[in-house]
Amino acid sequence: MNKGVYSFTAFLLLFFQLSFSQQSFVRVDTIPVRLSISSTNILNPWVGGLNACQFSAIDLNLDGVKDLVVFDRSGNRLKTFINSGITDSVRYIHAPQYESKFPAVKDWIKLIDYNCDGKEDIFTYGLGAMVVYKNISTVANGVQFEMVTDYLTSLYPNNPPVNINIYSSSVDYPALADVDGDGDLDILTFTNLGTFVEYHKNMSKELFGHCDSLKFQLEDDCWGKFSENFANNSVQLNISCKGGGAAPVANSANNPMHAGSTMLAFDPNKDGMIDLMLGDISFTNLTLLINGGTTSNAHITAQDSTFPHYSLPVNLLIFPVASYLDVNNDGKKDMLVSPFAPNVSENFHSVWHYKNTAVGIQDTFTFQKDNFLQDQMIDVGEGAYPVLFDYDGDGDDDLILANYGYYATGGNFNSRLALFRNYGTNAQPRYELITRDYANLSMHNLRAMYPTFGDLDGDGDWDMVIGDLDGKLHYFENLGGAGNMANFVLAQPNYFGIDVGQFATPQLFDVNKDGKLDLVIGERNGTFNYAPNLGTTTSAQFTTLVEFFGNVSVTAPNFTIGYSTPFMYRKNNITYMLSGSESGKIYLFTNIDNNLSGTFNTFSSDYNYLREGIRTGLFCKDINGDGFDEMWIGNYSGGLSFYRGIPFTGIENELSQVEKIKLYPNPTSENIVIQIPSDYEQGVLEMYDISGRLIMQQQLPEQVLTQSVSVSNFQKGVYIVVISKQGMRCISEKMMIK
Repeated sequence: MNKGVYSFTAFLLLFFQLSFSQQSFVRVDTIPVRLSISSTNILNPWVGGLNACQFSAIDLNLDGVKDLVVFDRSGNRLKTFINSGITDSVRYIHAPQYESKFPAVKDWIKLIDYNCDGKEDIFTYGLGAMVVYKNISTVANGVQFEMVTDYLTSLYPNNPPVNINIYSSSVDYPALADVDGDGDLDILTFTNLGTFVEYHKNMSKELFGHCDSLKFQLEDDCWGKFSENFANNSVQLNISCKGGGAAPVANSANNPMHAGSTMLAFDPNKDGMIDLMLGDISFTNLTLLINGGTTSNAHITAQDSTFPHYSLPVNLLIFPVASYLDVNNDGKKDMLVSPFAPNVSENFHSVWHYKNTAVGIQDTFTFQKDNFLQDQMIDVGEGAYPVLFDYDGDGDDDLILANYGYYATGGNFNSRLALFRNYGTNAQPRYELITRDYANLSMHNLRAMYPTFGDLDGDGDWDMVIGDLDGKLHYFENLGGAGNMANFVLAQPNYFGIDVGQFATPQLFDVNKDGKLDLVIGERNGTFNYAPNLGTTTSAQFTTLVEFFGNVSVTAPNFTIGYSTPFMYRKNNITYMLSGSESGKIYLFTNIDNNLSGTFNTFSSDYNYLREGIRTGLFCKDINGDGFDEMWIGNYSGGLSFYRGIPFTGIENELSQVEKIKLYPNPTSENIVIQIPSDYEQGVLEMYDISGRLIMQQQLPEQVLTQSVSVSNFQKGVYIVVISKQGMRCISEKMMIK
């Protein structure tokens, strides 16, 4: 090796040592949590919450037992669970190690075996079309998928016939099933213009004699002889519809886009004909449509708009979607119902479980609970923003979890602070839920509360400042006294008239190192604000507000909002600032000390590749005294994840096992070609200089495995190239600019 050129290991260590006190993080799901005093510990406290979910069965660990994949549209989060239940029991254990094995998906996903190999494949949404991934898992290689197509087509009988994409909307959930009983997988989907269901027949059996192809043709553009009203969820039966089977045309004022429906194709009465379950975008019920026709000529002849009428009918705010799978290991498929629309629906008791209690062959769905899986995790509805605070003065940090709100009828959100008492120690916390409305703060009708704690009046106890949705702050004085149970009283609403616009997220922190607590405040637009304490340690004064603090933002490319949630801290007397964001990425800012009126350095816009959903909030503290901070991360699904701080040696070992980027020519002075591993298509390319400063960041295109980058304006020296995707990381040996 040439002198002056770092070895890969030495350079990598230098690079990583520049961030967060030479540490990384490892997810920990084992800290005990119980949801009431003296109750049993819940199974999966640190999953991160669930809001608007779709459920699929798949064998994740290849042991012959179907496990569970949960896709939450709130943040497009995919969570994996291992089935550890026995016959007629429900027990799923969160297994995050499988989540990175799945491709990035958005809006909807269905896992179903299309090629008859016994392994569930992936169908998902992709810009007006369907994307399909084949399951190529093996015992040797574990769970794996490969893309088959990102533009699933069907033959429309135009003149001449034309192959175009099978229309898929982000607000429609299509049905996949063997509609005609010939052994291959067909598709039912609403047309983009109308209220009729198209039947796309899979021609695999007819053309090839087997079921492992995706060769579709439009067989019927009015399947079932029914229509759904465009304006509401009423269904008209026995209609005569002749659309001609033409390919879809662009929408217009006379041809409105389909408003949105969810569909489940299944055979609950076991008569050999596919029936259809419908959910609608503005309604709370499911409608079961009964097929009284034949496999070759479907005809919906009856409907149950209060499904299931014989049990507790579905009444779920709003836009329900049904999933059909065996969740209790008794060989009979049950039903799970959850909202399909995120952010405007029930978000706390939002997964209804109907057990299949059939005695005969026909399915019978009996309501069990409205919080399936949710009752085994920390979940505070929509939004979760953690902070540690010793509320009872016992010396152990307790957990306060704020939220955007619990959904209420009429589209309102009731914001609360949940209090989890630490009945363990700081080093080994154990949490129990004391109340979901700490200090009875709901009586103040503040929306999207975001708290921070600190002694603002010098009396030895910690006071509270709460930010709200309207961008204002409110000061609550603690009258409990030092070492006693906190007793908060609203002392100054609209604290010093501070208004940052929308979604104020304050933190009390001595920013300028003068011994007094200042305020740094995030906001909806993704920037930061700074209010220095111009008073004393016993009488705080926040009369000056510096906007665009640090001249940095957490609004990611292609996002219009940022939702910054600052957390400032010090290591070795050096100030850093972390922040959550709307995109879910965590940002790390440096170059803060002696630069409060300047521009901070965005050291990382995807710090440690920690991905826990959208609109994240975080809190860090070294709770076990090992010199490495732990991190609590909340997200918009209303839950919390916990990460233990570890040295960077663990990450170095991890990175040595992944596929490397290939660069050529290297060294270079003009352009460098980057050979991208296939798993990292559509990833993010970053280049850092020797000081750890981000020099370049760009999104990689789809289906491109080489990328040429001009480096002619780079200074001479050593750089590092990073590609990330879904939390996975790929790092080059090095890049030399000569």
